[in-house]
This record gives sequence, C-alpha cells and structure tokens, in this order.
Amino acid sequence: MMKFILLEGGAVGAIAAGVDIDIEAVRLGGIVIDAEDYVEPPYVPSKEELIATETQWRNSEMPKVQQTVTAIEYGEEGIQGTAQQWQLYWRELRKWTESNPDFPSASKRPVQPA
Repeated sequence: MMKFILLEGGAVGAIAAGVDIDIEAVRLGGIVIDAEDYVEPPYVPSKEELIATETQWRNSEMPKVQQTVTAIEYGEEGIQGTAQQWQLYWRELRKWTESNPDFPSASKRPVQPA
C-alpha cells in the first residue's frame, strides 16, 4: 500500500523506495498516512484570482445596468426596481474595486434592485 507524509499546512510528500518513511516523517515534522485515507483539501483561490473574478463580474454587470435604466426610462414594463435604484446600483458597482474594503469578497458584492 502506498503511503504519504502529511506535513503541517496540508502539503503531502511521497518518499523514494528504500527510505524509512516513519523516520523521514519525524525528521520533516509530519505524519504518515495511507494514500487511500488522504483527502485533498479544497481549492482556495489566490487574492489575485478573486480580484480578477470580481473585476470581471463588475465589468459584465455595468452595461446590463445601463441598459436596464434606459429600458425603464423608455417605459418598458415588468422590470424590477426603479431607475433611481438601478442608478444607485451602478454607482455601487463603480465603487466595487480594490479601494473598497470589502473587495474582493463575493458575498459583499453590490446587490441588484429586487
């Protein structure tokens, strides 16, 4: 059965044949686990990836909001919210940048009028 060394912080290492894995685990400060018991930790995006995702989201929302405001002003019916609410949302989107203390937390994005 294949074994790994699980290091602090979740890093995993395999040991070459002929090396005592138990001694190596002690030397590295890790523990020995069976390969079948290893569960890979969930992927956590980097701050740069989160910034890129949120910037892309904001950039895709802004033209939709402008189109919605125009549609409301031209009398289209069945649109949730008022022109003022959509304009406020657009202003909040403009502020959804790295200078915003909540950026890039997707859970704190500006919310569309409902």
